[in-house]
Amino acid sequence: MMTSLSLPPSRSTLQRQSGVILLEVMVAAVICILGILGVMGLHSNMLAVMPENSLKADAALMANEYINEMWALPANTRKAAFESGARFTAFQTTVQNRFPNGSVQVVVSAPYVTATAKGSAILANDVTVTVQYLSRALNTQRVTTITATVGG
Repeated sequence: MMTSLSLPPSRSTLQRQSGVILLEVMVAAVICILGILGVMGLHSNMLAVMPENSLKADAALMANEYINEMWALPANTRKAAFESGARFTAFQTTVQNRFPNGSVQVVVSAPYVTATAKGSAILANDVTVTVQYLSRALNTQRVTTITATVGG
């Protein structure tokens, strides 16, 4: 059986290919560097937006907590207790302390009948709590509004 032996590349072939591997390595390095720079840019954008998302989540949580306090009072007293008065002032102070340029608006509808149970009317209120604040990252006014029906 005869086996074929391959001859080593000739000297002229080696000279034509010299530097090709170096060029391939340099192109691969440039591609990797561009990918790393892209990931770093995405990371810096994420870090800039993260505090904004935290403020938005805090505003929604505070508004929901304020609405949840309304369940403890009868429907016909919610408007006076939560649109103005001591509870509203305390909530407004909390919002102003927590958020840059923070302000709050609360609108409580007049009570209305949602159902009747055992001959008595069940009253509810529609409530809208709006928290406004200044976004430091975007330098714009941001608004978070939560609307709910309390009672019923």
